[in-house]
Amino acid sequence: MVCRAVSLILDGALDSGSEAELGARLGISARHLRRLFTTHLGVTPDGLARSARVHFARRLLDDTDLTITEIAFAAGFGSLRQFNRACREIFREPPRILRARRRKRDRLIADGGLLLRLPFQGPLDWEALLAYFAARAIPGVEQVSGDTYRRTIVVAGDAGVLELCPGGDEHLLLRAHLPHWEELVHVVQRARRIASLDFDLGEPTSHLGHDATIVSLDFPPDLAALREILC
Repeated sequence: MVCRAVSLILDGALDSGSEAELGARLGISARHLRRLFTTHLGVTPDGLARSARVHFARRLLDDTDLTITEIAFAAGFGSLRQFNRACREIFREPPRILRARRRKRDRLIADGGLLLRLPFQGPLDWEALLAYFAARAIPGVEQVSGDTYRRTIVVAGDAGVLELCPGGDEHLLLRAHLPHWEELVHVVQRARRIASLDFDLGEPTSHLGHDATIVSLDFPPDLAALREILC
């Protein structure tokens, strides 16, 4: 359902329509549609449509010589002011600065990415996970810097980057730098698997958290993260 909705949004379903109309096409209410998007993608349908427009505009800034005003309307914005505001929100810079930097080779990292929430249930020891990732990072593919885990991915043959960092007691933040968004739902699921967010720790914690043998074990440094997860 969410994959179908994303496909329709990328095809422009919300450029001239509403979330209620999109929900009706899918046979569900707008409220249920928003709930599905929040659960699986961490963003509302309108939020995804807005981000899609500004990322499309970014490609036009990089790849064409259209004026900024022409790009604003070509990407579906109602005014130049809306376009400027969206660029500052997503990319943290106005369109004129983005265009000035369009030849940079590191644009994929510098573009601000699409920010999504990845909710989870129960405790999550992010510091222990970071230590685990850092000890096993694949050179040129994975990197741990501060409180952020970063890795490169391939989406339909093109390179992308995922960044995971703490967001709150019940969610991580995913910043996805993607070449295109058709695989967005599956990319989010890949990110969730990286941090094992769908693995229920409640039962093993209840059984093993008070086990005297596990608690007393002197784990070697490379298994310290495992001990933290178990205990």
